[in-house]
Amino acid sequence: MTLQDLEQIVAAGESATVEFKKSTAQLPRVGETLCGFLNGQGGRVFIGITAEGRILGQQVSDSTLCEVAATLARFEPPALISQERIALPGGFEIIMLSAPAAVASGPFAFDGRAYQRVGPTTSAMPRARYQALLLEGAHGHSRWENAPASGVS
Repeated sequence: MTLQDLEQIVAAGESATVEFKKSTAQLPRVGETLCGFLNGQGGRVFIGITAEGRILGQQVSDSTLCEVAATLARFEPPALISQERIALPGGFEIIMLSAPAAVASGPFAFDGRAYQRVGPTTSAMPRARYQALLLEGAHGHSRWENAPASGVS
């Protein structure tokens, strides 16, 4: 992604599929947001941009990348989140984390809790909704009528 592409995204603001976080100090909230994206239509979190749309960037060191990796390891089931670093003038960078739309292996939980995205807001998913998604996911794979009928003509 180019700096010009990033500026266009920032100009459009936060939405149902885009979230800005000021720094990696907000990684727990980043995880919750990514979980909401995974349980919905997918989306991207940009670390190094304020909620108001100021592009700040941050120094990205090996320990920063380890912290991000440790956060991404807290999903259940494990999630395929892609990472990209966007260079800014002055040696700072934006970290972009992209979550795909809901997949068959969901629903996803972060730190033992499921989240959902409603417009530009992330919230805890109600237990009844989470249980329905679990049942729906298992139903497609574990139904007796999907089992092979060996020895039957």
